Amino acid sequence: MIKIERTGNINIENDPDAIHKNSPDEINTLDIKATPISADMVIIEDSEDSWLKKKAAFPSTTEVTDPNAIHKNVADEIQAIPLKPFANHNDLVLIEDSDDLWAKKSTYLQDIDAIHQTEEGEIYSLLHKITPDSADVLVIEDSTDTWKKKYTTISSVSVDQVSIHKNASDEINSITEKILTSLGDKVIIEDSEDTWNKKSVQISNLIPPIYKSIFIPAQPDSALGNRRVQAVAGTGAYNFNFMFPLDFVEFGPSGGIFVVGFTQSGAPGTDRDIDLNVEYDNGPNTSRTYYTTGDATTLYDLTGTLNVQWLLPFHTLISDPGAGKTGGINVDHNAIGGTISYIGVLLIYR
Repeated sequence: MIKIERTGNINIENDPDAIHKNSPDEINTLDIKATPISADMVIIEDSEDSWLKKKAAFPSTTEVTDPNAIHKNVADEIQAIPLKPFANHNDLVLIEDSDDLWAKKSTYLQDIDAIHQTEEGEIYSLLHKITPDSADVLVIEDSTDTWKKKYTTISSVSVDQVSIHKNASDEINSITEKILTSLGDKVIIEDSEDTWNKKSVQISNLIPPIYKSIFIPAQPDSALGNRRVQAVAGTGAYNFNFMFPLDFVEFGPSGGIFVVGFTQSGAPGTDRDIDLNVEYDNGPNTSRTYYTTGDATTLYDLTGTLNVQWLLPFHTLISDPGAGKTGGINVDHNAIGGTISYIGVLLIYR
């Protein structure tokens, strides 16, 4: 307060009822009205009118505290609200919409009984029915109808009852047993050389090959030491018989059918010209000359074979070997320079 006396003196005095912007505890010392009403007035500075001081009705001020408001920085406000023990999907909750500038909106409460594609343990936590009935239903998404959800019965679900499983016992043991297997029977394997793809394999290819042999003696006409042999001179020829055993499947890995002999003086050397002519039948009740073939071009190296066992192969001339077939081979020397003493035909097979 400014006070001007008649004497001309100017005195400045404090106004004890003034409210100051820089003085604490001025409003707190006033009398309090516990419950304001709408007729009460407050003083404001009007932000829309150069901050002039004005009075305003009590309810219009934004500084009034709403006792029902929820604040972002006040604890225990939601906890103090009455509790609804069991919510349902028709209830509403208040959200701030992240897709709409965080505007406040209401939305339905999430269905607490829903099954979610990203949640674990939801189905496992349900009550367990040990033995389903054919009339029980399952929920599916229909791949033929834009994946709409539908239900189907257990009885209509196709379950492969004949599959073999890697973790189920006694499946193979319960299959009908074949007592005597054959080499043509097949088993299923997973191929380690082809990314474990499943394939079938004949039993004959699972068992390590067991090769057998038979020897068919020649009709000897002379002696070679303690052996009986058929001696064929440097320009001679001779016919030998052979027969495929009844359990024949295939030739051995290094051929399979040979004329066996020992070279005598004059026969060893290079480029020995021996012609071969073969005939064989197709089994019982077929012509003896059902198959005929020969080789008149091959030259043989007999170097270092004097009195050494020598095998003259002719399996390449037999295009269709088979169990029970019989045949003969004519061995014809074309001036090879000496004698070969043959003892017979050796057949190696399985």
